[in-house]
Amino acid sequence: MKKIDFHIHTIPTISDSVFNFELDKIKEYVDRLNIDAIAITNHNLFDQNQFNLIKESLSITVFPGIEINLDGGHLLLIAENDEFEVSNFEEKCKLVNAKIITNTDSLSLEEFKTIFPEINIFLFRIMTKTQKLSNQL
Repeated sequence: MKKIDFHIHTIPTISDSVFNFELDKIKEYVDRLNIDAIAITNHNLFDQNQFNLIKESLSITVFPGIEINLDGGHLLLIAENDEFEVSNFEEKCKLVNAKIITNTDSLSLEEFKTIFPEINIFLFRIMTKTQKLSNQL
């Protein structure tokens, strides 16, 4: 069985407590728990340069991702990790970041679908208090 952590934050945002990211700590975490793959899913942003650094520093699969404030809940969106998709994903994530200014802001489902119209190519997990949103995707 493969061990995958799809929910790793590496950049503090308005939605997080303050922390300092250390590449050595993520290497230690992956090695200690024998993790086979991870996804970098910062709140409402994606940093391709940092993603590439992490990907090149680890010997496991690293997926690009984002945790989006969506209609009062959170959605983990994870993309393919080939070079073209990562660049395309970063451009879409910049649109998300421009709309989430405070920790109470969130995208509407319509805004999400406009930014990511091809959601069938992404893996995602919805973290909400109700299941109404997941039924609409």
